[in-house]
Amino acid sequence: MLAIILLKYIALVVLAVVLVAFLAACVFLYRLHSRYDHLPGPERTSFFMGNASEFRSAIERQIPFIQRMLELQQEFGPVFVIFIFHQAFVSVADPATVKELLMNDIHTKPDSYKVLCELYGVRFMGKGLVTEQDHSKWYNHRKIFNPAFHRKHLMGLMSYFNTSSDKLVLKLKEDVDTGKAVPLMDGISRTTLDVIAKAGFGMTQELILDESPFVEAVETSFQGMRNQLRKPYDLVCLETLNLFTTFSVSHLFSRKLIIILSFSDLSFTLEV
Repeated sequence: MLAIILLKYIALVVLAVVLVAFLAACVFLYRLHSRYDHLPGPERTSFFMGNASEFRSAIERQIPFIQRMLELQQEFGPVFVIFIFHQAFVSVADPATVKELLMNDIHTKPDSYKVLCELYGVRFMGKGLVTEQDHSKWYNHRKIFNPAFHRKHLMGLMSYFNTSSDKLVLKLKEDVDTGKAVPLMDGISRTTLDVIAKAGFGMTQELILDESPFVEAVETSFQGMRNQLRKPYDLVCLETLNLFTTFSVSHLFSRKLIIILSFSDLSFTLEV
């Protein structure tokens, strides 16, 4: 009899804790939504999931994330907000607003930037201008890079832009002659990579007209980055359930990063 009473008491306590947690989550989400109500954005499809189901649907329809964000920007303007579960993401495409956000320490980068530092335990972007969350450190790094972004220096790099653009036009002409649909995203991505590689790192390899293991390695690395952003729990599952798989994935990205670094004129050492 005592055991039954104790079980009922425990069940009531558990039910009360679950109810309190549920109410706390509702209050938190309500306050989060109210905080950003003044910003335009797509209507939330779910109170708890926000716009998550909409973006999952876009992924299943093979619509690139950037394309979907561009569509939202065209619909709601340069500044809008989306909600993914318990997080609000404000998209900013206005140059003046972007400058204001980057040049002060009021709006710091969220913890999601930590995902870009490593790919499945392998160093990727590390602590640089893109990933650094400490504004004072970021500001010091940015001051060091200021000369590289000076107008005179950038004007001197126009030959790289022009050469890569001409190669892209040549490749597109060849693709058009086949009568098949041309994936512009691939061509533009290769051209961007070619310009950055040559202007920023002094590479001489052909990345637009020819197939290169460097391009494949970069694509694999960015695919890993997207996977970690979309499914951050995968790494935890791999570490706890299958250490061999985790080692295999880490070894894969180590080999891809070695390929990337081997094409640069700089020297690096990685332990694999």
